[in-house]
Amino acid sequence: MPDFLKEFEAFLDSHLFLPEKARILVGFSGGADSTALLDLLNRLAPARGWAIAAASVDHSLRPESAREIESLKGIVENFGLPFFTRKIQLTAKGSIEAAAREARYAALNEVASLFSFDFLALGHQADDQLETILLRLTRGAALTGLRGIPLSREQSNGPKIIRPLLSFTRERVERYCLFRGLSTLSDPTNSEAIFSRNKVRLEVVPALRELNPRIAEVAARNALILAEEDDFLDLLAKKEFAKMVVRRETGLSLDIPKIIALPVVLARRVMALALSELLGGHRLFTSAHVGRLLVLVGKGGKIDLLAGIEASVRFGRLFLREKNFLSPVAMERNGEFVGGGWRIETILSSSENPPFSLDSFSVAFDLDRLPEGLVWRKEGVKDRFSPWGHEKSHPLNRFLTRSRVDPIGRAQLLVLASGEEVFWVVGLRRSTLAPVTPFSRRILFLKASSV
Repeated sequence: MPDFLKEFEAFLDSHLFLPEKARILVGFSGGADSTALLDLLNRLAPARGWAIAAASVDHSLRPESAREIESLKGIVENFGLPFFTRKIQLTAKGSIEAAAREARYAALNEVASLFSFDFLALGHQADDQLETILLRLTRGAALTGLRGIPLSREQSNGPKIIRPLLSFTRERVERYCLFRGLSTLSDPTNSEAIFSRNKVRLEVVPALRELNPRIAEVAARNALILAEEDDFLDLLAKKEFAKMVVRRETGLSLDIPKIIALPVVLARRVMALALSELLGGHRLFTSAHVGRLLVLVGKGGKIDLLAGIEASVRFGRLFLREKNFLSPVAMERNGEFVGGGWRIETILSSSENPPFSLDSFSVAFDLDRLPEGLVWRKEGVKDRFSPWGHEKSHPLNRFLTRSRVDPIGRAQLLVLASGEEVFWVVGLRRSTLAPVTPFSRRILFLKASSV
């Protein structure tokens, strides 16, 4: 197979752009895929100044795994390359496949980071890509899922992951190993239909090959195209998201007319970007959550979207906020309270002269007319409030709505209350209750500042 190396090199140069003098760690299992990858990179290394090494992970799943690691060490030493190994114990419940994959990536990343490798090269090939796409189809994947295994992936705390064999079929990789006389190991569980991927490999893919013998190559080629189109749509969505988002400490809001003006494919992605940002970059949501947001945009209202996240439509905007729970804290007559994004200084005095100017952030109450059990807390559903200058008590929600306090602003609110009666909406208005008069003997001064 004299042309395989040239094809491999051309694919690297057209898709992965590895720089000269790169340090590349190969995740090595001893199978045909990782063995071929190690050999190919090692053959190209001298001309490009690459430093190549291999790392293997002992999953401790089989009694013979320790002996297999010794065999892998011998194979790598025959290449004249450094070899690293890590042993892991799987303790996670649920899918053994998923737990093993997560632990394996963590172990390989640890080695790569410890020894300053720029790239972590993995031996996934076109048949792996086909199996991944088929598995995702059974779970209802959209475009992002159907792009399959990524050819490369940046990591914030680790080397860039690359998969240089992703466009080459398993058959071609195995023939390359035979042509080169490379020793390989096989995992006996690969021939047992005990894992979902193996079921696809052993039962579904053979049926598809009867329809198209080149199905793996077709899937790999389509995956690359879908990945490029998916990236382009993401770029467009990020530009639209930037035009309409307003961020606050406890959440964000989006302009509804701008959402409605977008094609649905971009609107969905904008919703996903908003949720991802609110969740700290973690994709802890599904397409169903995105769909619920789009319905909310169309009909209005308020929903609990995810644990700790509320979505609502007001004033022509979609608001997403984290519910900032704050357990009620008893008010101290002298001292300081810090919580819910606020710092409150409390001073008890017998003088009518305030220690600071009074406004919506600084108030004074007649302590003897205040009830016992005052607490600092968040807004309550049944809260009532009689704003300064108004005699009647109304639902606090009505006051906040009329004051055009949006949902994100509400998440930042702190109130001083006794039961369901609110005495001060910090930063907005105090109530008419317990006012200071010429007859007040003990005056409670409170000053708020955001933290």
